Amino acid sequence: ARQICATHEDMDKALRVEHSEAVILRGINWDGSLIRVWRDAESSNFSITQTYVNGTSCMIINGKNLDTIIWFLEPKQEEPEL
Repeated sequence: ARQICATHEDMDKALRVEHSEAVILRGINWDGSLIRVWRDAESSNFSITQTYVNGTSCMIINGKNLDTIIWFLEPKQEEPEL
């Protein structure tokens, strides 16, 4: 499969306007690139993009039926002092 890359602005426009997706998660990768998860609220289609420091954005993967799962760790209980 061929990876799709474009300028940051063009990738944003394509996902927002043409695919009706919005960013739901984002974070910085170890190499300084921006990772974003996009989702269409109605169809649950999704995309994951990586934007490099030079301004190029690449589609990492896209798919359908993205589900939201809420997950967290229980807070640690502190040991009582004696």
